[in-house]
Amino acid sequence: MEKRYLIISLLILVMVAVAFGFSRYYFKIMPQVSTAEATGHFEEYGNSLVDIYKELEEKHNSVSLLSKEEWKEFSASWIAKLSESRPEELSKRLPEALKGETYRFSKVYEDLLRLWQEYNDEALEGKTRIEKQTDLKNQIEEFLELK
Repeated sequence: MEKRYLIISLLILVMVAVAFGFSRYYFKIMPQVSTAEATGHFEEYGNSLVDIYKELEEKHNSVSLLSKEEWKEFSASWIAKLSESRPEELSKRLPEALKGETYRFSKVYEDLLRLWQEYNDEALEGKTRIEKQTDLKNQIEEFLELK
C-alpha cells in the first residue's frame, strides 16, 4: 500500500514538473501578438510615421521664418509624437515571420531621428549637410512609399 502512494506521489510530482516546464517554455517562446493583429499595428504605425514625417518636412520648409525658441518648442512636441507613435503591442513578442518588419520600422524610426538631428543642427547652429539630409529623406520616403 505504501509503495502505491509513493508511485502516485511521484507521478503527480512529475506531471507538475512537466506542466511547469512547458508553461515556462511556452511563455518565453510563443508570440504574444497574432500575425493579423501585428500586421494591423504595423499599418497603423506606418501611417503615424507618414504624418510625423510630413509634419517635420513642413516645419523644415518654414524654418527660416521660425525663431530658435519656436523650433525648440516644435522639436519637443515632435519628438514626443515620434516616441508615442509606436503601438505598445509591437513591443511584445511577435511572430517570427514579422521580425524583419520590426527591423525595418526600427530603421525608419532611427532615420527620422537622424533627419530631425540634421534639421535641428541647421536651425540652431546653421550647419547644413544637404547630401546627408537628401539621403535620409530618400530612405524614409522609400520605406514609407511616398515616392
